[in-house]
Amino acid sequence: MKVFVANFAFHQGVNGKVAPINSVAIHPDLTRFATAGGDNKVKIWCMVTLLKAMEDQEINKAMEPLCTLSSHNGQVACVRWSNSGEYLASCSDDMTIIIWKFGGRSSIAPIKEFWKCLTTIKKHTADVIDVCWSPDDKYIASTSVSNCIIIWDLEHNQMVTTLQAHRTIVKGVAWDPIGKYIATQCDKSVIIWRVADWQVEHRIEIPFVKASADGFFRRLSWTPDGSYLVITNGVSGSSQVAPLVQRTDWEITLDFTASFAPIVAAKFSPTILSRNDNFFCCALGSLDGTISIWLTCQPIPLAILEKIFDQNLGIDFSWSNDGKLLLCCSTDGKIVLLNFNELEIGKPQSENEFKDNLKKQYGDISSKIIPETPDQLEIEQKNFTNQQIPLITKMQNEKININQKINNDTNKQSLTVTASGKKRIKPQIIDMSSTLLSPTHVKNALNLLNSESNQNSHLSIIDLINNHSNGNDNNKSENLVNQTHFIDLETTNSHNTI
Repeated sequence: MKVFVANFAFHQGVNGKVAPINSVAIHPDLTRFATAGGDNKVKIWCMVTLLKAMEDQEINKAMEPLCTLSSHNGQVACVRWSNSGEYLASCSDDMTIIIWKFGGRSSIAPIKEFWKCLTTIKKHTADVIDVCWSPDDKYIASTSVSNCIIIWDLEHNQMVTTLQAHRTIVKGVAWDPIGKYIATQCDKSVIIWRVADWQVEHRIEIPFVKASADGFFRRLSWTPDGSYLVITNGVSGSSQVAPLVQRTDWEITLDFTASFAPIVAAKFSPTILSRNDNFFCCALGSLDGTISIWLTCQPIPLAILEKIFDQNLGIDFSWSNDGKLLLCCSTDGKIVLLNFNELEIGKPQSENEFKDNLKKQYGDISSKIIPETPDQLEIEQKNFTNQQIPLITKMQNEKININQKINNDTNKQSLTVTASGKKRIKPQIIDMSSTLLSPTHVKNALNLLNSESNQNSHLSIIDLINNHSNGNDNNKSENLVNQTHFIDLETTNSHNTI
Protein backbone atom coordinates (compact mmCIF):
# COMPACT_ATOMS: atom_id res chain seq x y z
CA MET A 1 0.00 0.00 0.00
CA LYS A 2 1.27 3.44 -0.97
CA VAL A 3 0.30 6.62 0.88
CA PHE A 4 0.81 9.95 -0.87
CA VAL A 5 -0.01 13.44 0.46
CA ALA A 6 -0.76 15.80 -2.43
CA ASN A 7 0.46 19.05 -0.89
CA PHE A 8 0.25 20.80 -4.25
CA ALA A 9 -3.50 20.29 -4.78
CA PHE A 10 -5.30 22.76 -2.52
CA HIS A 11 -7.88 25.55 -2.26
CA GLN A 12 -6.61 28.99 -1.28
CA GLY A 13 -8.14 30.52 1.83
CA VAL A 14 -7.89 34.00 3.36
CA ASN A 15 -4.68 35.51 4.76
CA GLY A 16 -2.56 32.99 2.89
CA LYS A 17 -4.10 30.00 4.67
CA VAL A 18 -5.33 26.83 3.01
CA ALA A 19 -9.12 26.59 2.69
CA PRO A 20 -11.07 23.49 3.76
CA ILE A 21 -11.65 20.74 1.20
CA ASN A 22 -15.09 19.38 2.01
CA SER A 23 -15.43 16.76 -0.70
CA VAL A 24 -13.54 14.88 -3.40
CA ALA A 25 -14.62 12.76 -6.37
CA ILE A 26 -12.63 10.66 -8.85
CA HIS A 27 -14.02 10.67 -12.41
CA PRO A 28 -15.19 7.19 -13.53
CA ASP A 29 -12.61 7.11 -16.36
CA LEU A 30 -9.76 8.06 -13.96
CA THR A 31 -8.74 11.14 -16.00
CA ARG A 32 -9.80 13.77 -13.48
CA PHE A 33 -10.82 14.37 -9.92
CA ALA A 34 -12.92 17.19 -8.48
CA THR A 35 -12.67 18.97 -5.12
CA ALA A 36 -15.19 21.09 -3.21
CA GLY A 37 -13.58 24.00 -1.39
CA GLY A 38 -14.24 26.32 1.51
CA ASP A 39 -13.21 29.11 -0.90
CA ASN A 40 -16.63 28.75 -2.64
CA LYS A 41 -14.99 27.05 -5.62
CA VAL A 42 -15.04 23.68 -7.36
CA LYS A 43 -11.71 22.65 -8.82
CA ILE A 44 -11.13 19.94 -11.42
CA TRP A 45 -7.67 18.38 -11.45
CA CYS A 46 -5.72 16.01 -13.69
CA MET A 47 -5.69 12.53 -12.12
CA VAL A 48 -2.89 11.38 -14.41
CA THR A 49 -0.63 14.12 -13.03
CA LEU A 50 -1.43 13.08 -9.46
CA LEU A 51 -0.65 9.42 -10.18
CA LYS A 52 2.65 10.36 -11.82
CA ALA A 53 3.58 12.52 -8.83
CA MET A 54 2.91 9.55 -6.54
CA GLU A 55 4.99 7.24 -8.71
CA ASP A 56 7.89 9.71 -8.93
CA GLN A 57 7.55 10.76 -5.26
CA GLU A 58 7.31 14.41 -6.31
CA ILE A 59 5.92 15.69 -3.02
CA ASN A 60 6.26 19.39 -3.85
CA LYS A 61 5.38 19.18 -7.54
CA ALA A 62 3.54 22.24 -8.86
CA MET A 63 0.03 21.34 -10.02
CA GLU A 64 -2.53 23.70 -11.51
CA PRO A 65 -6.18 22.67 -11.78
CA LEU A 66 -7.63 21.92 -15.20
CA CYS A 67 -10.47 24.27 -14.37
CA THR A 68 -11.82 26.37 -11.48
CA LEU A 69 -15.60 26.77 -11.24
CA SER A 70 -16.67 29.88 -9.34
CA SER A 71 -20.46 30.06 -9.66
CA HIS A 72 -21.25 29.24 -6.01
CA ASN A 73 -21.59 32.05 -3.46
CA GLY A 74 -20.89 29.91 -0.39
CA GLN A 75 -18.69 27.04 0.72
CA VAL A 76 -19.02 24.05 -1.60
CA ALA A 77 -20.02 21.10 0.58
CA CYS A 78 -20.00 18.20 -1.87
CA VAL A 79 -19.06 17.19 -5.42
CA ARG A 80 -20.22 13.98 -7.14
CA TRP A 81 -19.71 12.74 -10.69
CA SER A 82 -22.65 11.09 -12.40
CA ASN A 83 -22.22 7.35 -12.92
CA SER A 84 -21.66 7.93 -16.65
CA GLY A 85 -19.08 10.62 -15.92
CA GLU A 86 -20.89 13.08 -18.22
CA TYR A 87 -21.98 15.43 -15.44
CA LEU A 88 -20.67 16.82 -12.15
CA ALA A 89 -23.01 17.87 -9.33
CA SER A 90 -21.94 20.37 -6.67
CA CYS A 91 -23.90 21.68 -3.69
CA SER A 92 -23.20 24.65 -1.47
CA ASP A 93 -24.02 26.78 1.55
CA ASP A 94 -25.62 29.19 -0.94
CA MET A 95 -28.65 26.80 -0.97
CA THR A 96 -28.06 25.71 -4.57
CA ILE A 97 -27.05 22.61 -6.51
CA ILE A 98 -25.27 23.11 -9.83
CA ILE A 99 -25.02 20.47 -12.57
CA TRP A 100 -21.88 20.94 -14.69
CA LYS A 101 -21.05 19.56 -18.12
CA PHE A 102 -17.78 19.50 -20.06
CA GLY A 103 -17.60 22.41 -22.51
CA GLY A 104 -14.34 21.76 -24.36
CA ARG A 105 -10.62 22.35 -24.19
CA SER A 106 -9.09 25.76 -23.55
CA SER A 107 -6.09 27.41 -25.16
CA ILE A 108 -6.09 30.24 -22.61
CA ALA A 109 -3.53 29.58 -19.86
CA PRO A 110 -3.77 28.52 -17.08
CA ILE A 111 -7.28 27.17 -17.84
CA LYS A 112 -7.11 23.84 -19.66
CA GLU A 113 -10.80 22.94 -19.77
CA PHE A 114 -14.18 24.67 -19.86
CA TRP A 115 -17.09 23.33 -17.81
CA LYS A 116 -20.48 24.96 -18.31
CA CYS A 117 -23.38 25.22 -15.89
CA LEU A 118 -26.13 22.98 -17.28
CA THR A 119 -28.72 23.78 -14.61
CA THR A 120 -28.95 25.36 -11.15
CA ILE A 121 -31.38 23.88 -8.64
CA LYS A 122 -32.73 26.47 -6.18
CA LYS A 123 -35.38 24.58 -4.23
CA HIS A 124 -33.64 24.34 -0.85
CA THR A 125 -34.30 27.04 1.75
CA ALA A 126 -31.03 26.52 3.68
CA ASP A 127 -27.45 25.27 3.23
CA VAL A 128 -27.19 22.13 1.07
CA ILE A 129 -24.89 19.57 2.68
CA ASP A 130 -24.81 16.41 0.57
CA VAL A 131 -25.84 15.22 -2.89
CA CYS A 132 -25.95 11.90 -4.75
CA TRP A 133 -27.03 10.49 -8.14
CA SER A 134 -29.54 7.76 -8.88
CA PRO A 135 -27.97 4.69 -10.54
CA ASP A 136 -29.35 5.70 -13.96
CA ASP A 137 -28.31 9.38 -13.54
CA LYS A 138 -31.90 10.58 -14.03
CA TYR A 139 -32.36 11.91 -10.51
CA ILE A 140 -30.45 13.84 -7.86
CA ALA A 141 -31.05 13.55 -4.10
CA SER A 142 -29.81 16.37 -1.86
CA THR A 143 -29.89 17.07 1.88
CA SER A 144 -30.11 20.32 3.77
CA VAL A 145 -29.78 22.15 7.07
CA SER A 146 -33.58 22.54 6.86
CA ASN A 147 -33.93 18.83 7.84
CA CYS A 148 -35.29 17.79 4.43
CA ILE A 149 -34.25 15.86 1.32
CA ILE A 150 -35.17 17.03 -2.17
CA ILE A 151 -35.45 14.65 -5.16
CA TRP A 152 -34.88 16.35 -8.50
CA ASP A 153 -35.74 14.95 -11.96
CA LEU A 154 -32.94 16.01 -14.30
CA GLU A 155 -34.63 14.77 -17.47
CA HIS A 156 -37.63 17.05 -16.95
CA ASN A 157 -35.77 19.63 -14.83
CA GLN A 158 -38.33 19.58 -12.04
CA MET A 159 -38.67 18.62 -8.40
CA VAL A 160 -40.15 15.17 -7.76
CA THR A 161 -40.76 15.42 -4.02
CA THR A 162 -39.48 16.69 -0.68
CA LEU A 163 -38.83 14.08 2.01
CA GLN A 164 -39.41 15.24 5.59
CA ALA A 165 -39.07 12.81 8.49
CA HIS A 166 -35.76 13.78 10.12
CA ARG A 167 -35.93 15.99 13.19
CA THR A 168 -32.46 17.52 12.81
CA ILE A 169 -30.03 18.54 10.04
CA VAL A 170 -29.71 15.84 7.36
CA LYS A 171 -25.96 15.41 6.88
CA GLY A 172 -25.70 12.50 4.45
CA VAL A 173 -27.49 10.69 1.61
CA ALA A 174 -26.72 7.51 -0.35
CA TRP A 175 -28.74 6.00 -3.20
CA ASP A 176 -29.07 2.22 -3.21
CA PRO A 177 -27.05 0.95 -6.24
CA ILE A 178 -30.02 -1.26 -7.17
CA GLY A 179 -32.18 1.85 -7.22
CA LYS A 180 -34.87 0.71 -4.80
CA TYR A 181 -33.99 2.77 -1.69
CA ILE A 182 -32.39 5.98 -0.53
CA ALA A 183 -30.65 6.15 2.84
CA THR A 184 -30.34 9.46 4.69
CA GLN A 185 -28.67 10.26 8.00
CA CYS A 186 -28.77 12.98 10.63
CA ASP A 187 -27.03 12.96 14.04
CA LYS A 188 -29.69 10.83 15.73
CA SER A 189 -31.22 8.62 13.03
CA VAL A 190 -30.91 6.88 9.68
CA ILE A 191 -33.99 6.60 7.47
CA ILE A 192 -34.42 4.16 4.58
CA TRP A 193 -36.85 5.55 1.97
CA ARG A 194 -38.64 3.56 -0.74
CA VAL A 195 -38.13 5.04 -4.20
CA ALA A 196 -41.41 3.50 -5.42
CA ASP A 197 -43.64 5.74 -3.27
CA TRP A 198 -41.12 7.91 -1.35
CA GLN A 199 -42.35 6.60 2.00
CA VAL A 200 -40.29 5.54 5.01
CA GLU A 201 -39.28 1.88 4.80
CA HIS A 202 -37.33 1.77 8.07
CA ARG A 203 -35.88 4.06 10.74
CA ILE A 204 -32.70 3.28 12.72
CA GLU A 205 -32.14 5.14 16.01
CA ILE A 206 -30.62 2.81 18.61
CA PRO A 207 -26.93 3.34 17.66
CA PHE A 208 -27.33 7.12 18.03
CA VAL A 209 -28.73 7.50 21.54
CA LYS A 210 -25.35 8.72 22.81
CA ALA A 211 -24.07 9.96 19.45
CA SER A 212 -22.20 13.23 19.04
CA ALA A 213 -23.47 16.20 17.03
CA ASP A 214 -19.92 17.27 16.12
CA GLY A 215 -18.84 17.45 12.49
CA PHE A 216 -20.43 18.70 9.29
CA PHE A 217 -21.17 15.39 7.55
CA ARG A 218 -22.56 11.87 8.11
CA ARG A 219 -21.44 10.10 4.95
CA LEU A 220 -22.96 6.64 4.73
CA SER A 221 -22.42 4.04 1.99
CA TRP A 222 -23.95 0.95 0.36
CA THR A 223 -21.98 -2.11 -0.71
CA PRO A 224 -21.69 -2.26 -4.53
CA ASP A 225 -24.45 -4.90 -4.73
CA GLY A 226 -26.71 -3.08 -2.26
CA SER A 227 -26.76 -5.97 0.20
CA TYR A 228 -25.42 -3.93 3.14
CA LEU A 229 -25.38 -0.32 4.28
CA VAL A 230 -22.67 1.09 6.52
CA ILE A 231 -23.82 4.05 8.63
CA THR A 232 -21.72 6.51 10.62
CA ASN A 233 -21.60 8.23 14.03
CA GLY A 234 -22.79 5.19 15.98
CA VAL A 235 -21.96 4.51 19.62
CA SER A 236 -21.84 1.04 21.16
CA GLY A 237 -20.98 1.03 24.86
CA SER A 238 -18.05 3.41 25.03
CA SER A 239 -16.89 2.74 21.45
CA GLN A 240 -17.38 4.91 18.41
CA VAL A 241 -18.66 2.62 15.68
CA ALA A 242 -19.89 2.41 12.09
CA PRO A 243 -22.73 -0.15 12.18
CA LEU A 244 -23.21 -2.46 9.20
CA VAL A 245 -26.91 -2.84 8.34
CA GLN A 246 -28.26 -5.81 6.39
CA ARG A 247 -30.69 -5.27 3.53
CA THR A 248 -34.23 -6.68 3.73
CA ASP A 249 -34.58 -6.78 7.54
CA TRP A 250 -32.41 -3.71 8.30
CA GLU A 251 -30.80 -5.42 11.29
CA ILE A 252 -27.31 -4.35 12.42
CA THR A 253 -24.97 -7.19 11.49
CA LEU A 254 -21.77 -5.97 13.16
CA ASP A 255 -19.90 -2.80 14.07
CA PHE A 256 -16.68 -1.43 12.60
CA THR A 257 -14.44 0.69 14.80
CA ALA A 258 -10.82 1.81 14.89
CA SER A 259 -11.01 5.25 16.43
CA PHE A 260 -11.64 7.04 19.72
CA ALA A 261 -13.53 9.84 17.92
CA PRO A 262 -16.89 9.78 16.09
CA ILE A 263 -16.77 8.10 12.68
CA VAL A 264 -18.25 10.59 10.21
CA ALA A 265 -17.45 9.13 6.78
CA ALA A 266 -17.70 5.66 5.25
CA LYS A 267 -17.23 4.51 1.68
CA PHE A 268 -17.33 1.02 0.22
CA SER A 269 -15.14 0.23 -2.78
CA PRO A 270 -17.38 0.08 -5.89
CA THR A 271 -16.27 -3.45 -6.75
CA ILE A 272 -16.78 -6.83 -5.12
CA LEU A 273 -13.41 -8.39 -4.30
CA SER A 274 -12.32 -12.00 -4.13
CA ARG A 275 -9.55 -14.27 -2.91
CA ASN A 276 -11.71 -17.35 -2.90
CA ASP A 277 -15.01 -16.14 -1.47
CA ASN A 278 -16.37 -12.67 -2.24
CA PHE A 279 -15.93 -9.75 0.15
CA PHE A 280 -16.02 -5.96 0.32
CA CYS A 281 -13.53 -3.22 1.19
CA CYS A 282 -14.61 -0.19 3.22
CA ALA A 283 -12.86 3.03 4.26
CA LEU A 284 -13.84 4.83 7.47
CA GLY A 285 -12.88 8.33 8.59
CA SER A 286 -13.24 9.89 12.04
CA LEU A 287 -13.09 13.34 13.58
CA ASP A 288 -9.62 12.73 15.07
CA GLY A 289 -8.21 12.43 11.55
CA THR A 290 -7.90 8.64 11.61
CA ILE A 291 -8.65 6.55 8.51
CA SER A 292 -9.12 2.78 8.72
CA ILE A 293 -9.43 0.30 5.85
CA TRP A 294 -11.54 -2.83 6.42
CA LEU A 295 -11.98 -6.04 4.46
CA THR A 296 -15.15 -7.93 5.37
CA CYS A 297 -13.25 -11.22 5.16
CA GLN A 298 -11.27 -10.46 8.32
CA PRO A 299 -12.25 -9.14 11.75
CA ILE A 300 -9.52 -6.50 12.10
CA PRO A 301 -8.62 -3.62 9.78
CA LEU A 302 -6.17 -3.94 6.92
CA ALA A 303 -4.68 -0.56 7.82
CA ILE A 304 -5.09 2.29 10.30
CA LEU A 305 -3.73 5.71 9.32
CA GLU A 306 -3.49 7.80 12.48
CA LYS A 307 -3.65 11.60 12.56
CA ILE A 308 -3.59 11.71 8.80
CA PHE A 309 -5.66 14.90 8.97
CA ASP A 310 -5.60 17.85 11.42
CA GLN A 311 -8.37 20.17 12.64
CA ASN A 312 -10.87 17.87 11.04
CA LEU A 313 -14.63 18.50 10.95
CA GLY A 314 -15.33 16.32 7.95
CA ILE A 315 -13.74 13.66 5.74
CA ASP A 316 -14.71 12.44 2.29
CA PHE A 317 -13.62 9.45 0.20
CA SER A 318 -13.69 8.52 -3.46
CA TRP A 319 -12.63 5.13 -4.90
CA SER A 320 -11.50 4.36 -8.42
CA ASN A 321 -13.79 1.91 -10.21
CA ASP A 322 -11.26 -0.94 -9.87
CA GLY A 323 -11.00 -0.39 -6.10
CA LYS A 324 -7.22 0.09 -6.15
CA LEU A 325 -7.12 3.85 -5.56
CA LEU A 326 -8.70 5.74 -2.68
CA LEU A 327 -8.67 9.54 -2.65
CA CYS A 328 -9.27 11.16 0.76
CA CYS A 329 -9.81 14.78 1.75
CA SER A 330 -10.48 16.74 4.90
CA THR A 331 -11.64 20.13 6.11
CA ASP A 332 -8.01 20.80 7.08
CA GLY A 333 -7.41 21.33 3.33
CA LYS A 334 -5.36 18.20 2.74
CA ILE A 335 -5.67 15.54 0.01
CA VAL A 336 -4.24 12.03 0.48
CA LEU A 337 -4.10 9.24 -2.12
CA LEU A 338 -3.88 5.55 -1.16
CA ASN A 339 -2.85 2.89 -3.66
CA PHE A 340 -3.55 -0.82 -2.98
CA ASN A 341 -2.48 -3.96 -4.80
CA GLU A 342 -4.36 -7.24 -5.31
CA LEU A 343 -2.27 -9.04 -2.70
CA GLU A 344 -3.60 -6.61 -0.10
CA ILE A 345 -7.24 -6.26 -1.09
CA GLY A 346 -7.95 -9.18 -3.42
CA LYS A 347 -8.95 -9.39 -7.07
CA PRO A 348 -11.81 -7.20 -8.38
CA GLN A 349 -14.80 -9.04 -9.75
CA SER A 350 -15.24 -8.72 -13.52
CA GLU A 351 -18.20 -6.81 -14.94
CA ASN A 352 -19.86 -10.04 -16.12
CA GLU A 353 -19.34 -11.70 -12.73
CA PHE A 354 -20.84 -8.66 -11.03
CA LYS A 355 -23.92 -8.72 -13.30
CA ASP A 356 -24.37 -12.45 -12.68
CA ASN A 357 -24.16 -11.81 -8.94
CA LEU A 358 -26.90 -9.17 -9.13
CA LYS A 359 -29.09 -11.44 -11.25
CA LYS A 360 -28.81 -14.26 -8.72
CA GLN A 361 -29.60 -11.90 -5.87
CA TYR A 362 -32.39 -9.78 -7.36
CA GLY A 363 -33.64 -11.63 -10.43
CA ASP A 364 -33.57 -10.35 -14.00
CA ILE A 365 -32.84 -6.64 -13.71
CA SER A 366 -33.90 -4.86 -16.89
CA SER A 367 -33.52 -1.40 -15.37
CA LYS A 368 -31.25 0.05 -12.71
CA ILE A 369 -34.35 1.41 -10.96
CA ILE A 370 -36.23 -1.67 -9.76
CA PRO A 371 -39.98 -1.30 -9.23
CA GLU A 372 -41.24 -2.62 -5.93
CA THR A 373 -43.51 -5.47 -7.04
CA PRO A 374 -44.56 -8.62 -5.14
CA ASP A 375 -42.60 -10.80 -7.59
CA GLN A 376 -39.41 -8.78 -7.18
CA LEU A 377 -39.75 -8.76 -3.39
CA GLU A 378 -40.19 -12.54 -3.36
CA ILE A 379 -37.05 -13.03 -5.48
CA GLU A 380 -35.03 -10.68 -3.28
CA GLN A 381 -36.14 -12.29 -0.01
CA LYS A 382 -35.61 -15.82 -1.34
CA ASN A 383 -32.16 -15.25 -2.77
CA PHE A 384 -30.65 -12.87 -0.22
CA THR A 385 -29.85 -15.53 2.40
CA ASN A 386 -27.93 -17.63 -0.11
CA GLN A 387 -26.17 -14.63 -1.64
CA GLN A 388 -24.84 -13.02 1.54
CA ILE A 389 -21.14 -12.34 1.45
CA PRO A 390 -19.81 -15.61 2.93
CA LEU A 391 -17.18 -14.19 5.23
CA ILE A 392 -19.51 -11.58 6.75
CA THR A 393 -21.82 -14.48 7.60
CA LYS A 394 -18.88 -16.43 8.99
CA MET A 395 -17.85 -13.50 11.16
CA GLN A 396 -21.41 -13.42 12.51
CA ASN A 397 -21.37 -17.14 13.25
CA GLU A 398 -18.09 -16.83 15.12
CA LYS A 399 -19.61 -13.97 17.16
CA ILE A 400 -16.79 -11.57 16.47
CA ASN A 401 -17.77 -8.21 17.96
CA ILE A 402 -15.48 -5.73 16.30
CA ASN A 403 -16.58 -2.91 18.58
CA GLN A 404 -14.72 -4.57 21.46
CA LYS A 405 -11.41 -3.89 19.72
CA ILE A 406 -10.88 -0.72 21.71
CA ASN A 407 -12.98 -0.67 24.87
CA ASN A 408 -12.11 -4.20 26.07
CA ASP A 409 -8.43 -3.51 26.41
CA THR A 410 -7.66 0.16 27.01
CA ASN A 411 -5.04 -0.85 29.53
CA LYS A 412 -2.94 -2.20 26.66
CA GLN A 413 -2.71 1.15 24.84
CA SER A 414 0.74 2.65 24.49
CA LEU A 415 1.44 6.32 25.14
CA THR A 416 3.89 8.04 22.81
CA VAL A 417 5.20 11.61 22.71
CA THR A 418 5.94 13.26 19.35
CA ALA A 419 8.87 15.58 18.64
CA SER A 420 6.56 18.55 19.12
CA GLY A 421 5.62 17.33 22.60
CA LYS A 422 2.15 16.06 21.72
CA LYS A 423 0.96 12.98 23.57
CA ARG A 424 -0.78 10.22 21.69
CA ILE A 425 -2.39 6.92 22.58
CA LYS A 426 -1.83 4.41 19.81
CA PRO A 427 -4.43 1.62 19.32
CA GLN A 428 -3.15 -1.93 19.60
CA ILE A 429 -4.44 -5.18 18.09
CA ILE A 430 -6.30 -6.74 20.98
CA ASP A 431 -8.85 -9.39 21.86
CA MET A 432 -11.90 -9.13 19.58
CA SER A 433 -14.54 -10.86 21.72
CA SER A 434 -13.72 -13.95 23.73
CA THR A 435 -11.15 -16.67 24.25
CA LEU A 436 -11.52 -17.50 20.56
CA LEU A 437 -9.29 -14.56 19.66
CA SER A 438 -6.28 -13.67 21.71
CA PRO A 439 -4.14 -10.73 20.54
CA THR A 440 -1.41 -13.10 19.39
CA HIS A 441 -3.86 -15.30 17.50
CA VAL A 442 -5.37 -12.39 15.62
CA LYS A 443 -2.04 -10.79 14.82
CA ASN A 444 -0.38 -13.95 13.58
CA ALA A 445 -3.47 -15.01 11.65
CA LEU A 446 -3.53 -11.71 9.79
CA ASN A 447 0.19 -12.04 9.11
CA LEU A 448 -0.35 -15.44 7.55
CA LEU A 449 -3.33 -14.24 5.52
CA ASN A 450 -1.46 -11.30 4.02
CA SER A 451 1.91 -12.99 3.46
CA GLU A 452 2.89 -13.35 -0.17
CA SER A 453 4.05 -16.93 0.30
CA ASN A 454 0.53 -17.94 1.31
CA GLN A 455 -1.50 -15.90 -1.20
CA ASN A 456 -2.87 -19.04 -2.86
CA SER A 457 -3.95 -20.77 0.34
CA HIS A 458 -7.47 -19.24 0.18
CA LEU A 459 -7.86 -19.35 3.95
CA SER A 460 -10.12 -16.89 5.70
CA ILE A 461 -8.97 -15.01 8.78
CA ILE A 462 -11.19 -17.28 10.90
CA ASP A 463 -9.58 -20.42 9.47
CA LEU A 464 -6.13 -19.08 10.23
CA ILE A 465 -7.08 -18.09 13.77
CA ASN A 466 -8.48 -21.55 14.42
CA ASN A 467 -5.39 -23.21 12.90
CA HIS A 468 -3.10 -21.17 15.11
CA SER A 469 -5.23 -21.80 18.18
CA ASN A 470 -4.92 -25.52 17.55
CA GLY A 471 -1.15 -25.32 17.36
CA ASN A 472 -0.81 -25.39 13.57
CA ASP A 473 1.60 -23.16 11.63
CA ASN A 474 3.03 -21.80 14.87
CA ASN A 475 6.55 -21.45 13.56
CA LYS A 476 5.49 -19.89 10.27
CA SER A 477 3.18 -17.41 12.02
CA GLU A 478 5.81 -16.36 14.56
CA ASN A 479 8.29 -15.60 11.77
CA LEU A 480 5.95 -13.20 9.98
CA VAL A 481 6.20 -9.51 10.90
CA ASN A 482 3.37 -7.79 8.99
CA GLN A 483 0.10 -7.00 10.72
CA THR A 484 -2.53 -4.30 10.65
CA HIS A 485 -0.57 -1.34 9.32
CA PHE A 486 -0.40 1.67 11.65
CA ILE A 487 0.70 4.89 9.94
CA ASP A 488 1.18 8.20 11.74
CA LEU A 489 1.76 11.02 9.25
CA GLU A 490 2.99 13.35 11.99
CA THR A 491 6.08 11.21 12.36
CA THR A 492 6.47 9.89 8.78
CA ASN A 493 7.08 11.37 5.35
CA SER A 494 4.39 12.50 2.92
CA HIS A 495 5.14 9.50 0.73
CA ASN A 496 5.13 6.03 2.26
CA THR A 497 5.10 2.52 0.89
CA ILE A 498 3.85 -0.22 3.22
